[in-house]
Amino acid sequence: MTIKIALREGVNVYALPYTIKNPQLWWSNGLGFPTIYNFKIQLSYDSRFLDEAGLEIGLRTIEL
Repeated sequence: MTIKIALREGVNVYALPYTIKNPQLWWSNGLGFPTIYNFKIQLSYDSRFLDEAGLEIGLRTIEL
């Protein structure tokens, strides 16, 4: 997926919409399989690679 955004001088904060189809919950050690989702964001300008960042997340629900 490619999203074009306009950056301004200073700190830029953007929310990038993304849907995980049929998400699997993350289970902590000893309680089940730890499903981890990997995301990679790449920054480019005029088709030139500038930077990238990665993120690993697990999805959980907690009910009381």
